[in-house]
Amino acid sequence: MSCGVDSSNKDLLCVEDGLVIGYDETECACCPGWEIVINGTETIKVFSMPIEEELWDIVNTTGFPIEVNIEASRESGSCSDFYHDIFCVEIR
Repeated sequence: MSCGVDSSNKDLLCVEDGLVIGYDETECACCPGWEIVINGTETIKVFSMPIEEELWDIVNTTGFPIEVNIEASRESGSCSDFYHDIFCVEIR
């Protein structure tokens, strides 16, 4: 699920505070991905984001970090020790 990216929307649907702090470009099976701090305490990695184009536009314009609201859970695939799946993400 991808939520809206309009930062003027005061009715955000994603419940956790997130901060996109970077993108790991390392070339290995479970290495590349977005690095996100959730609720200021846990850093997770996400292979892909539903709003990647918008995120890259922000990175290329103003850089990191990017404030988001997010919902994620541990991935169930072969890289589950490294990645989370995103269910909702909104740029704040």
